[in-house]
Formats: sequence, C-alpha cells, structure tokens
Amino acid sequence: MRALDVGLNAGGVLVGLRERAKVEQRYRREKVIGGVVSPAVINGETMTSSFLGGSLESVSPVHRGANLEAPVVIGEGDRVDRRDMLKIMGATAAVPLAELVNSIGAAPVPRVLGMDHVQVILDSDKFITDWQHLHGGNVARHAAVAQLRNSAELLNCAAGPRVKTELFSALCRFAHTTAFMAFDACAHDDARRTFRFALSCAEEAGDWHLRAAVLSDMARQEFALGDYENSLTRVELALVRSDRLVATERAMLSALRAHALARLGRTAEAVSAIDVADREFADSDFPTNPPAISYYDVAEHAATVGQVFIGLASHGRFVAEAQDRLSIAMDGYGQAYARSRTLAQIDFALVAMKAGDPSQAVSVGIDAVAGASTIKSSRLTEGLRGLVHAGAGHESIPEVADFRHHVGAVVKSRDLVDKA
Repeated sequence: MRALDVGLNAGGVLVGLRERAKVEQRYRREKVIGGVVSPAVINGETMTSSFLGGSLESVSPVHRGANLEAPVVIGEGDRVDRRDMLKIMGATAAVPLAELVNSIGAAPVPRVLGMDHVQVILDSDKFITDWQHLHGGNVARHAAVAQLRNSAELLNCAAGPRVKTELFSALCRFAHTTAFMAFDACAHDDARRTFRFALSCAEEAGDWHLRAAVLSDMARQEFALGDYENSLTRVELALVRSDRLVATERAMLSALRAHALARLGRTAEAVSAIDVADREFADSDFPTNPPAISYYDVAEHAATVGQVFIGLASHGRFVAEAQDRLSIAMDGYGQAYARSRTLAQIDFALVAMKAGDPSQAVSVGIDAVAGASTIKSSRLTEGLRGLVHAGAGHESIPEVADFRHHVGAVVKSRDLVDKA
C-alpha cells in the first residue's frame, strides 16, 4: 500500500485509508462478539452502534458531510486533508467502475421462444407507454431503444408459427412506442428508422390494426415536418382495406386525412373528411376496440379535429370550431395524458392569440407552461416557441409582453436540456 501511495503521489492518503479500514474492522469485530467499544476508538469521533442504523446526530461528522477542508486524524500522528482523500478515491475508483459497467453482458437469448418471452416485451411496452404519456419522450427513449434491441434478438430464436406471429406483434408495439418517443424528442431520423421496423413487424404479423396505427404516426411525423403530401400518402396507405379496421380507427385516420388536406389548401375536402371522422367516431364500440386504438377517446378525437380547424382557420372562419374542440380536449385528458393535455392547451392559446383574444391566450398559455414543467418533450418546447412568436403582434399589451418574456426564458432553458 505504501508503494502504491508513493507511486500515485498520494501524500499518505492511501496508507491512512488502509489504517482507517483496520480500525473500523476492529470496531465491527468487537461489536459482534459483544465487546464495549469506546467512541474514542474510532479516531476520536462518535462511532456508536447507532452509526449502522440510528439517528443522524449519532453519526460521525465525516458521514454527515462535515467540512471537507478539515483534516482527518487517522492514526499515530497522521493527518490527511479530506479533499486530497476524495481526489485519490475518485482517481483510483473511476477506471475500475467504468470497466465494471462495460463488462456487463447482454441478456441471454433463449434457444426456444415461448409466450412468456413475448409477454415480457408487452409488459415493457406498457410501462414505457405509460411513462412517456406522463413524462414525455426525451428522458427514457434511449432505455427503450436498448430494450428494443435486446427484444429484437428474439427473432433469431426457434419458435412455432403462433409464437412467432405474437413476437412480431409485440415487437411492432414496442418499436412503435420507441419510434414515437424519438418523434417526441424531435430525433426524426431515429423515429423514421424505428417506425419502418415497426411497420415491417406489423406486416409480418398480418395485423391490420397495428399497421394502421404505425402509419398514422408516420403521417403525424411528416405533418410535423411540413411534408403534407407525404403525410396524406401515409394516411391513404393506412386506409387501404379500411373494412378490416374498426370505426374508431377509421375516425382517427379520416381526421388525420382532413388535417393534411387542410394544410394543402383543399378546404372543401378537409371539411368533408371531418364529417366522415365524426360519423365514424359516433359509431365507435370502445369496449371491443383493439389495443392499438385504445388511446383514441373523446379527448383525443376532439384534439385531432381541433388541429384540423386550426389549419382551416382564416379571416375568422372556423375559429369557434377550433376552440370548441380544443376545450373538450383540455377538459377530457386525465393526468395520465399530461403531455396531450398540455399540447391541447398550447393549441388553444395559439388560436386565441391569432383570433385577437390575447388575454385568454395568456391565461391558458400560463397553464400550458406550468404543465410542461414536468414533461421532457421537444414537441412541447416547439409549441411553446410558437406561443412566443404568436404573441409578437400584441407586444404593446403589458401582460402579453410579460408572458412572451417568461415563455421565451422557459424555451431557452428547455432548449439547453433538450440538446444536452
């Protein structure tokens, strides 16, 4: 130990640590055999039996975060500076710890696949889906990618036809969730690749419901990127053999079709598509819906159609319709869909600001900022940025000026986190 201490130029720190370990070991040994140990045994500090489970007051100062500048008395006249001690501890521990993490092996792949392995994927998807609805896609998406990679290894396992089909369905669901998280984080290349993998799995499984679900979110991504033609194409592909889909799925796809048509300037077709979406939604039989469309409830339909009316709103037209739908969405989303509710609030504030009601826009916008504070979503950040721009025409109003300043600061802070 002394040779290592000299080699690292530790100034006696490592030797001191070794001596301290010996003293503590002696304390524990004597404690086990029932001996009484004086507090002074441990470097003159209070080290009673309560150190291992008592109150904070009975723990020695070094374990309570005492002054790091104070010297530690270790043994026969040895004095060690605490900061030097911590530096040496960090220097000697960092490399081994990194090696330990890197040496952790991948999860073993079974030789024969069973439904229990498929269920693990479904359980993982459920957990990640619930998490990202509540907290956003930015935080846990890399963990989801890692789990998806491990799960995809199961494709190399021997399995019967039924289990293999179920595996493709489960992988599609998990990949779909992972892709949407990347989309939510504005990691669009990752999202596209993962969406394609999910779509391939859906087609291998022969699952029309999963296929429509994946294509619908691919359409949402293209729409967000301003490629309305490709967005419309994805929706039209999802509507192929619409007779195989349930009414709720057709309602969702018709609403997305209207969204793209509105931005392409095809107003009459967009309004007609909204009518179709509303009729299909009215025919929904929610208890029998497949899991892939379980999220599409009254609030989600109202939010989607509300966004269509935002695209149609001009010269005062469709503004009331947009606000009515978005109000339903804001009121309908529960806490489990915190991100969706906040997005609806942002959309409502945008409509109000553009419609000449800045006071209402600020009121709802403040709620949106508060809701976004616990959600790590780059899409939310972009929505808040849009609020700052939308308020530029009302800068002369003090409450709008203050609101824009506050939201601008929030956006800058979120940008730093999103890009970290």
